[in-house]
Amino acid sequence: MLFNYKIIIILLFSTFFIFISCQRKESSVKTKENSIQQETSKSSPNADKINKIPDFVLRKQVNMDKYKISLSEDTVKYTNKDHSFWNIYLIIEDTLIHKTTFNQSMFVALPEKDSVFNRVDLDNDGKLELIVIGSREMTSYTFQQGLIIDFKIKPEPILIVNDPTIIKVRNSNLLKTEVRGSPSVLVFGYNYSLKYSNGKLLWEYIQGVNSTNCLCGLDKKDEFNPAKNLNLLYSNNSLCENDASAPCLEMYLLDKILSGKESEGWAYFDKIYKCKDKKEKQKSLKEELESDLKYIKENDYKFE
Repeated sequence: MLFNYKIIIILLFSTFFIFISCQRKESSVKTKENSIQQETSKSSPNADKINKIPDFVLRKQVNMDKYKISLSEDTVKYTNKDHSFWNIYLIIEDTLIHKTTFNQSMFVALPEKDSVFNRVDLDNDGKLELIVIGSREMTSYTFQQGLIIDFKIKPEPILIVNDPTIIKVRNSNLLKTEVRGSPSVLVFGYNYSLKYSNGKLLWEYIQGVNSTNCLCGLDKKDEFNPAKNLNLLYSNNSLCENDASAPCLEMYLLDKILSGKESEGWAYFDKIYKCKDKKEKQKSLKEELESDLKYIKENDYKFE
């Protein structure tokens, strides 16, 4: 019996020592793992910031088919000498697969110019396109810009235009856009209409429709009618000396060209412009008009 007790005691001590040994090994492994994690954290100080989502304040939201489109303001306030502003992000999400297809800072938040959504059937196919309009710069003379999204093509902006407005012409929707000269010196510019088709914006002359409008003012308070202001300069015998004559002539001629009345425009120029530099002026005007027309007819308006 005594021999049996001795065997039992030996077995118990052996089991106890084996258990203690295993616990020490497990503790050692955990210590090594913790050490490795600490070293990784030290070598990658921004590890805890990976995939961190910026804080946003939702401004506007609209749903189109399976897509949720949001304009969200970030929480960081920026300032310069004239303005305080926030960046506005355009965010597009496919709600069926919960995937963000577009997320980019596109506009700035200004108190006098709000960002808007405009849903319209631009290509008259029975399906709506989305125009997102907002300010992209912070100057007093900056036009708002419009991003065109056609979900039939892809769920993100494909085109961008200056200060877009929708006009209805013969049961079709056209997009009127505007180009501005140097407003800090003189008010002048022009707007014209574009037709949307197959992901492109194209200018085309429409007979009998006032789809263009060229503007020129002698100062910021004047009427912007080029012909009226040119007649005023002509009647005051100041056409040759006034710096406003060149842009007003350019806008008047451009309006005639876009309206299919180019010969009428040049006949008017020949009638009123009696200055010594007439040939040089006509040459420079033709160069400016060629540049204007190239921009209107060949600009692809692609958003990149």
